[in-house]
Amino acid sequence: MADPVWQVRVMAASALGKVGGSAAVPALGGAFEHEISNLRKEAAAALGEIGDQSGLVWLQRAANDPDPDVRKLIQWAMERCKAA
Repeated sequence: MADPVWQVRVMAASALGKVGGSAAVPALGGAFEHEISNLRKEAAAALGEIGDQSGLVWLQRAANDPDPDVRKLIQWAMERCKAA
């Protein structure tokens, strides 16, 4: 998630969502600071796939993202994390 190429970060976020584990949550949460919305979308989706309640903090901080698609994924991910 620290690669300078955002496309690599998108692939890393996707992989972290599939692998799961709460250890990935802080790295994914940090992606919400990136200017590329595709990365923010993938981070939200990955946090939803992981479904760990520790992801709620990051999702709540990013809930007002300027991109409507990111906001939709954040809402979905929040529901998944709350149900965990």
